[in-house]
Amino acid sequence: MSQNEKISEFEERKIKLNTIREKGINPYTSKNNRTNHISEVLDDFDENLVKSITFVLSGRLKSKRTHGNLTFANLEDSSASIQIAFSKKEIGDDSYKDFVKLIDMGDFVEVGGSCFLTHKNEKSIMVSEWRVLSKAIRPLPEKWHGLQDDDKKQRFRELEMISDRRAYERFKKRFEATRAIREYMWANKFVEVETPILQNVYGGTYAKPFTTYYHGLDQDFYLRIAPEMFLKRTVAGGFERIFEIGKCFRNEGMGPAHLQEFTMFEFYWPYVDYNFLMDFTENLIKEVVEKVYKNFVVKYGDNEINFQPPFPRKTFDELLKENLGVGVKDLDTEEKVEKFVMEKSLENKVNVKDKIGWPAKIDELYKKTVRNKLINPVFVTDYPKELMALAKTKEEEPEKVATFQLVINTWEMIKAYNELNDPIDQRERFEAQERLVIEGDEEAMPFDHDFVESMEYGMPPMAGWGMGLDRFFALLEGEENIRDMVMFPTMKRLQTVSAPRGMNESEGQELGIDYKKAKAIFEKYVKDDNTKLHSIETESIMRDLAKYFGEDEEQWGIVGLLHDIDWDETSNKVIDHTVRAAEILKGEGASDYLIETIQSHTFGNKECGENPNRKRETKIQYALVAAETLTGLIVASAKMQPDKKLASVKLSSLKKKFKTKSFAANCDRELIKEIEETGLSLDEFFEISLKSLQNISDKLNL
Repeated sequence: MSQNEKISEFEERKIKLNTIREKGINPYTSKNNRTNHISEVLDDFDENLVKSITFVLSGRLKSKRTHGNLTFANLEDSSASIQIAFSKKEIGDDSYKDFVKLIDMGDFVEVGGSCFLTHKNEKSIMVSEWRVLSKAIRPLPEKWHGLQDDDKKQRFRELEMISDRRAYERFKKRFEATRAIREYMWANKFVEVETPILQNVYGGTYAKPFTTYYHGLDQDFYLRIAPEMFLKRTVAGGFERIFEIGKCFRNEGMGPAHLQEFTMFEFYWPYVDYNFLMDFTENLIKEVVEKVYKNFVVKYGDNEINFQPPFPRKTFDELLKENLGVGVKDLDTEEKVEKFVMEKSLENKVNVKDKIGWPAKIDELYKKTVRNKLINPVFVTDYPKELMALAKTKEEEPEKVATFQLVINTWEMIKAYNELNDPIDQRERFEAQERLVIEGDEEAMPFDHDFVESMEYGMPPMAGWGMGLDRFFALLEGEENIRDMVMFPTMKRLQTVSAPRGMNESEGQELGIDYKKAKAIFEKYVKDDNTKLHSIETESIMRDLAKYFGEDEEQWGIVGLLHDIDWDETSNKVIDHTVRAAEILKGEGASDYLIETIQSHTFGNKECGENPNRKRETKIQYALVAAETLTGLIVASAKMQPDKKLASVKLSSLKKKFKTKSFAANCDRELIKEIEETGLSLDEFFEISLKSLQNISDKLNL
């Protein structure tokens, strides 16, 4: 079978699926006879070997290697992986043939068998019977040497965990650490509670909320930015030592240290103060690190972070003086903060002009000049009271609040304080916050009248704190982006274009010509060498994209080959480009579908073609315009190499050149980005396209 006649692996697996069904086998059965996890077999392997115990194991096939009448594979479940062996002699000709021909890497299977050692002493299972549990019709990321694209890793975290066991173990540790936190709290007689996520007034910290509309109540509601208000009201109702672990939402910018949806751990404890909580915090962190992560010293980027308590304790004022040479009293007005920033030439680093009010300005100065230098854990205590609207003032220093933040790696890890329970003071602070809301501060707290009324009925003295668990676990794992500690982080929805459910986009579409006819048309009308090479490059990428999407490779290849069929005639009059192509192709018997698809790469172009107001709509249209544009960038990158070879072009270098708009400036980056409309990320598109052209480098003389 020639290359042009090969079907995609996606289609090949669907054929296997149909064959399995034709044999009367349910490829997605609910029945399972598993007797053990793989780790249980491995733990007692020697004893199991001696006793010839038979086991039934279930899991996903992670590899498959056939050597004549013997096939080896690796079976993986949540506990471990083990080598399994299929012998034609052991399971019979038909069963062996079915496994070899119909089962692929990624399929879920059930195997029965007993332990044996290979000649290399590898612990293995000799299979005596097997059956398919779930047939995978899309190949796993290993097809492309593992999952490399960060966007794809986060969008399809399950694929990252399948292809990289370390990712699976990372999340397993996260969940174990969450359990360790709960166990520590329960051991200290805390009760876990639940409070509303959808709230009619947001509060508990300074942040911009997500807003929604509650039709039944005809009011705006908000996703909570913190659970604080309701937790304190729960304490007022009589509960002591309460905690909650749950989702919070803040409509703020994205970054390595910020999530819009994150997991908050918050607790409140009556009749203790913030000094007591610092000791409690150190013991909690020590417990979790020892139990789950085993090592107190973590490598994080270029830094080493030591989580071994005790942690240093420094006041907000002390840190300002140590780093800036001035204290809070020297910067006690908006004008003084702005003047200091100008005198020290910090304008490019510290943006106080756009901040509303003294609290926001002094906080910005602190974060950009002091907190950004704090790497190892340190308790920062006794903030100015204006910075924390819900904290109790210190009796001996009423201009400060009885509070601490645990800062690690420049991140605010924990915020804690003696909770304000004076309703008069609380009302005044809310009124001050309300003025900021009116002035346009989107992060100020609105007045929570229900909370103040609750406090007026009496609220016990208490201390409490909140911790963003995603940040905490990211530090302990050494992950520089906290999104990599979230199983499925919030992602921008891709504007994917898909065929009707149950069919490929190519299915049912006729081109009117086959590949042999397309080649003849190409040779008849394309004489310019550069156009020939460009068309061959586009054909190659389109074929590999079709293979990725499970589409018809020949159809997509023909579209790529013929997309510039008229360029020899229209290069000096580009307004006719694709208009003349339609005439040529119509005369050669091409279908309207093929003609429209080829014309689509000039849709929206006012200087080229006859459709300046049309938009691309289908997967193949987006793929074509992106592929034919990217060829120029890849070829230009190759010609920049010392040996002028495609083989020397690195994926990382191609990505950098894409971002450098002056390089190959005629390659419209916005057209290349249209590939994202298919659901394929830019990184993966670059990888597929670069490999595609490298595979035909001999044809291109590159």
